[in-house]
Amino acid sequence: MPPRARKTFDGEDCGYGADDNVDAATSLATLLELGGHTVKVVHDGSIALTATAELRPDVILLDIEDQRRASEAGFTHHVTKPVDPGRLEQLLRVQA
Repeated sequence: MPPRARKTFDGEDCGYGADDNVDAATSLATLLELGGHTVKVVHDGSIALTATAELRPDVILLDIEDQRRASEAGFTHHVTKPVDPGRLEQLLRVQA
């Protein structure tokens, strides 16, 4: 697949979250949707991989714990739960 043009996550772009905790994922999705973002939620790692290939989202929020391994895997930011909504919104707005 050709790479998508990168752009800021300003409510027009697509993002998704993967978390096996259904309540946490639903709450975060609701928060992001209230902020004007388009969100897709999945609850399984293998489904997350499929969704990444199909959706080509601008932002991916994953429930992973190890900051060192996240960095080694290429993640640009690491935040811990509970996520501060203001900090998350700031990260989404500057992500290009």
